[in-house]
Amino acid sequence: IKEKIQQLRKELANNQPVDSLSESSKTATAPTAEANNLAIMQDLEHEIDLLLKDNLRLREEKLLALADGENLKKRIHEEVADIKRYRAAGIIHHY
Repeated sequence: IKEKIQQLRKELANNQPVDSLSESSKTATAPTAEANNLAIMQDLEHEIDLLLKDNLRLREEKLLALADGENLKKRIHEEVADIKRYRAAGIIHHY
């Protein structure tokens, strides 16, 4: 997306108004339109940066949650194995 915005920015810089307006009205409106388009592209780039940072944060949180889940699963399996050993040894009675 950022590459596309850079490409659009280059195209915008290279494009000149080609309609049949007089030269004075072309120069009066072109900088304003170009400035508006550049401002919109900058806003989009900023939004993209924020979304990418948020996406990275969410991925990190997901990895932490997965790691916590794996640790919990491992602890549960260890507890179940301990209970089975204790039952086999007669330490814990099965009800």
